[in-house]
Amino acid sequence: MRVSKLSIVVGFLFAVLYSQASDELAKVGTSGAQFLKYPVGARGAALGNGLIVNVQDASAVFWSPAGLARIEGMSAFYTHTSLFLDMSFDGASVVYTHPKYGNVGLNFVHFSSGDMEETTVEQQDGTGNKFQFTDLALGLSYAQSFTNRFSLGGNLRYIQEDLAAGLGSDGEYSAKNWSVDIGVLYLTDFKGLTLGMKIANFGPQLEPEGEFQDWDNGNPVMDPSSPTDTLNLNYKEYHMPLSFQFGLGFDPIHVGPHRLTLFAALEHPNDNIEVLNFAGEYTFKVPAAELALRSGYSLGHDIKGLTFGFGINYQGFQLDYAMVDYGVLKFVNTFSITFLR
Repeated sequence: MRVSKLSIVVGFLFAVLYSQASDELAKVGTSGAQFLKYPVGARGAALGNGLIVNVQDASAVFWSPAGLARIEGMSAFYTHTSLFLDMSFDGASVVYTHPKYGNVGLNFVHFSSGDMEETTVEQQDGTGNKFQFTDLALGLSYAQSFTNRFSLGGNLRYIQEDLAAGLGSDGEYSAKNWSVDIGVLYLTDFKGLTLGMKIANFGPQLEPEGEFQDWDNGNPVMDPSSPTDTLNLNYKEYHMPLSFQFGLGFDPIHVGPHRLTLFAALEHPNDNIEVLNFAGEYTFKVPAAELALRSGYSLGHDIKGLTFGFGINYQGFQLDYAMVDYGVLKFVNTFSITFLR
């Protein structure tokens, strides 16, 4: 009876929070480092970003670091996404279990815009040079189970955005800082019901190094204190995409080789309205492998629609694929490889 009441309360909270979000003003464009919001891994992408519970391999670093506490042994993970307009996104992580001190790991993500042509006010048809907008995050992870039901984990990451990689600017247009993720998981004894919470991308503001020259209608703005010099200004600081997430997952069907897991996750970002993610995953075990079919949908997202995917796990080696519908930007494909030993 207690668990039934808990499920009702959780469902009510999801409904209330999302209904309030529909009346909020979207603060789009008020934070940078947007690559930190992109789904890292095909399984989570196929589940519509609803995966902050029930992940027990090295990819948990990116969904909820508390999930790392459930790994026994060693796990490694790599993912690649081919984005629109020749952009690409890659991520990797490795986690090792220490029998006494908990689970530790390393993680890495990288975004590249692909080559772009440099233009200036004087050379608006191009200078002949090419550059890339790149993002990088390197991190350390740690997680530990305090009971057989409760686990806690976190990431400490170094963040770098380079606005003009390849132009020989020696970091003049790059911003560097750090961020922290904290995740909590609690497993109940009712149909595998797991509750999870996560705070992602908490840290100081980013600010590009160096200065920029101010222009007015194609003419350089002169420094009022020295009319012979142009006006050079410092770049302004900007926030990272801080978000709070709350989610759950449970198995309404788990009979023999068949298992159906349903997920729901509410995201509260600092630069947009809330998004409510729903997803389902069906797995079927055969003698030497496990097959999975996945799908999800996000309510409140700007452009993302349905998500689909599948995976196969053969003796600890897992391959996953996801296809995400981004509306006018069309479909995006993600592939992942996971090893668990």
